[in-house]
Amino acid sequence: MVNFTFPVLAAVALAPLPAPFFSIEKWVSDYAENPKGDHLSLQEALDAFLAGLNTASAEDHASCNQLERQESRGTDAVNCIDQLRGNPDNEVPMTASRQLYYAHGTAQIWGGAGPNLGGKTTFREIAETASRILDSCTRADGWVQGTDDTTNGIAIHISSEFNA
Repeated sequence: MVNFTFPVLAAVALAPLPAPFFSIEKWVSDYAENPKGDHLSLQEALDAFLAGLNTASAEDHASCNQLERQESRGTDAVNCIDQLRGNPDNEVPMTASRQLYYAHGTAQIWGGAGPNLGGKTTFREIAETASRILDSCTRADGWVQGTDDTTNGIAIHISSEFNA
């Protein structure tokens, strides 16, 4: 009888570990908590996120792929989020039932006030919510589309079209 235990264990031990899941939501939150801290650049964060796409998934919060054929590139969505996180405390009044917050390439981050018309949110909250969508809804091919609510109930969307 031939024993294959050692060669199999050696092969498993030498196999490269998959990249850990990198959360864009945590990247945005960390920046908002300490803007002067040591943070990954936009490109470093994007590379880390894309490297971990196929290895694990974030806890699913967002509703994904509900707007047919309106996916955007995850890289474009991260650029939008990066711009929003740069002004975390800026308040955004909800003056329209739907409004566009930022667009880059194929991605648009927009919100729907619903019953919160006339309410307020911040770019930080928009960026964190969009990050949660990105973490939950980005497919293995790097495309994303989804919706999630801010803590005060404003629906944030990442899609390729602004649905006014």
